Amino acid sequence: SVGVSSFSVILWDNGGGSNSSKFGLFTIAVSDSYLELIFFKLGSSFNFSSTSQQKILQSALQTSLHAIKGSVQYSVGDENISYQILGPSIEDSVLHSERVESLISMLSICIPGNTTCYSKAIRRKNARNIAAFDILNISIYESSDSQNVSSPAILNIRSPEDVLLDHLGREIPTFKVAFLRFYSWRQRDWTALESDEGFLSAAPTATALGNPTCSNGSVHFNALPYRNGGAEYSISLLGSDLVKIFKISITFVNQAPFFTYARNWSISIDESISLNERNVYLVKNMSEGPGMSIPGPYGQDWDESYQNMSFSAIAHYGNVTFEKPPSIDSSGHLSFIVAPRSNGVSTFVFVLFDDGGVDHGGKNASDPANLTIVVNPVNDAPGFDLNCSAPHVARCDKCNDRGNVSGCSVAVRVDENCRDCLNTTIQGCGRSLLVPMFAVSTAPSMYGSIDEAGSQAVTFVIELVSDSAKLFNASDAILPSIDAETGVLAFCLSEDRSGNATFRIQLVDDGGTDRGGLNASDFVQLLIEVVPVNQPPMFEFCEGCSNLNIWKGDGPHVFIDFVPERSIRKGSLAGSDLEQWQSITFQVVQTSGDLAFVDGSFPTISENGTLVFEAAKSSVGVSSFSVILWDNGGFFGAGKNQSAGLSFNITSSDSYFVMHISISGFVTFSPDDFVLIITSASTALHVSKDLISVNTSFEKISVLVRGPSIGNTLEIGNSILVKGVLTTLIKEFSWVDFRRVVLSRHRKNYGNTPTFSVVNMTMNETTGSMNITWVGLVNITSPVDVSLDKSGRERP
Repeated sequence: SVGVSSFSVILWDNGGGSNSSKFGLFTIAVSDSYLELIFFKLGSSFNFSSTSQQKILQSALQTSLHAIKGSVQYSVGDENISYQILGPSIEDSVLHSERVESLISMLSICIPGNTTCYSKAIRRKNARNIAAFDILNISIYESSDSQNVSSPAILNIRSPEDVLLDHLGREIPTFKVAFLRFYSWRQRDWTALESDEGFLSAAPTATALGNPTCSNGSVHFNALPYRNGGAEYSISLLGSDLVKIFKISITFVNQAPFFTYARNWSISIDESISLNERNVYLVKNMSEGPGMSIPGPYGQDWDESYQNMSFSAIAHYGNVTFEKPPSIDSSGHLSFIVAPRSNGVSTFVFVLFDDGGVDHGGKNASDPANLTIVVNPVNDAPGFDLNCSAPHVARCDKCNDRGNVSGCSVAVRVDENCRDCLNTTIQGCGRSLLVPMFAVSTAPSMYGSIDEAGSQAVTFVIELVSDSAKLFNASDAILPSIDAETGVLAFCLSEDRSGNATFRIQLVDDGGTDRGGLNASDFVQLLIEVVPVNQPPMFEFCEGCSNLNIWKGDGPHVFIDFVPERSIRKGSLAGSDLEQWQSITFQVVQTSGDLAFVDGSFPTISENGTLVFEAAKSSVGVSSFSVILWDNGGFFGAGKNQSAGLSFNITSSDSYFVMHISISGFVTFSPDDFVLIITSASTALHVSKDLISVNTSFEKISVLVRGPSIGNTLEIGNSILVKGVLTTLIKEFSWVDFRRVVLSRHRKNYGNTPTFSVVNMTMNETTGSMNITWVGLVNITSPVDVSLDKSGRERP
């Protein structure tokens, strides 16, 4: 029962008369709540040490709050004075709490500006309450972040006799939490300590939920990062003697190890022809977990330094070949061995592992770190072998050492002028040699490095060391060369030379010499031996002598220097003729035509080049002749004792015609003009230019065209063709005034001896004139040159 009741009291007796007293009044107030108002001396302007002042405030509270008489009580402490105003109901206490603010302001109890000189609270008091609660142990996992935890660990709360209420009148039991002892997760042992400093950021607190339908509460605490272990606490319900024990456990969760770089993780080295071993200080400040300088209350290794760590490469990609793959030791040093002649780029993904496990979401691996190893290519010297079995290779030494030609020398032997050479197909040189597969196994790297095989080009460089025999001195000679792709050795010798020439061969690639690279092989000595053999003699006709024109019956003919003596060589055109001791003979063979010759006068050429012949007196036409020069040097060892053949023609003519072209005035023609006239006539008449000659005189050009026979003369000397000649000349010489053409035909025969006889005639005198035709000339033989009519008849 809660409330206020008033009672009237009358005293009765049994004596009769006036047997009842006057009535008296009293009140019974049963309260379950009160307003607790505490004033603090500090910050207050009220004199709490004065009893009268204390009572005045008591009376003021009684009056202003309309409290039940006698319901305001107070007690005085050293630093404060506490007033209790009975409700009696919670509603009354709430109303008192609201009204007291204006009273405090009106009485100016607080120093101006100080709002903390008092506190107020509504409390419930029930003598029949039996305090009770249950508490659960709390367990969480270690974290890398601070954890604000509110755990509903307090259950079944029953308030004590005196309990705080909130502004809505709900009970708020108050708890106190005290540290008892600590449990080390690593050492698995409990120890009593004065505090849990270093475990939680502050001592845990406990609050009731203040919900009438849920008599539970929560324990609040902040777990610091990276802490683990356990702590035992006592929790007491204030206003009662009830105390219980609970534990807060933070289960160990392994934190990822970490490290810092001691240097850039991109490492660049140069390729090596041997094992390339490196040791680099790469990692510093390796830690098994969080780096913390504050130990736990039991000396815990918050930073997990008791763990063991090791680096491991979890991935690898790239093209560098390693004899020993990269590894990082406990001191942070990286070591690896690159295989000989390996280059490229490789990336390794390293992770630092500890042995703390991964239970409860723990991490035993650091963030991955990429290590890049760049092995810069260093150019290998190119390599090749020489095929000692190739044609013409006479000697070969140290030339087949798997691309290493150090100390190699080779000799190639051919006959003079390359008479025994195979595949002599170098354009413009008949003294050439092509040796197939002379150089083999040509590669940009003498060690067979794959990366150079597809990216570099190689070229053979051949340097002349000595050539005292002048084997390659001629203008058309070609120094030795080697095709790097096919391995073909090619060269072209000077003519008619024998002896030795020495060269140095070197294979060069385009890989450069950066970082100590080599772009050239060792030198190879190439000796070219030219063995002397008989060289063919040679000669030339004099200029314009390949077509000879003669007249019928003329002869004998002698052409001095038909073969100029300076053009006759018994073996060489270069330098001194080493075969000058040999004797030579010209051989003349008629290859076409039917010219006849006087017995013993067939064309012959003497050793000094003079041509002699005499055609038969009646022979007319064209014949061709082949001339070969022979020597007596023999043809052993691919030697040759005969020259190449040259041809010439002899034309014997018995007729010709002349075009007499009259022009206006005197015109001077140059030698080029004469050539143009002959060319124009040759084109229009369809005859060889060798049969045409031109003369000029005052106001006339004479063009003479040989037959050679009368039939030819009549055929080409017709008016249509002649008109074509004139038309061409008018077009070519537009500045010349051509008038007319007179055509004359002639027979010419040096075998003719002109004769004739005269027959006398007698006739009678007449009285008138008479035209008489009389055959008075008989036995006429024409002179050497005689005119012909259009039918080809002689007209002496």
